[in-house]
Amino acid sequence: MKVIVIGGSGLIGKQLVSVLQQQGHDVIAASRSTGINSVTGTAGGSCQWQGSGDRCEQCA
Repeated sequence: MKVIVIGGSGLIGKQLVSVLQQQGHDVIAASRSTGINSVTGTAGGSCQWQGSGDRCEQCA
């Protein structure tokens, strides 16, 4: 099964990604730090930052 883990680079997300991969799932770890779009599963070119401030830390 294809699975997107929002927050996949965080403390719990990393563990969840690992467990899901061990179980044979196709996992995408989506987070601001990876730049992976949680809807499309692709790396975006432009900043999609939705948080406080104008841009994410990587784009600033």
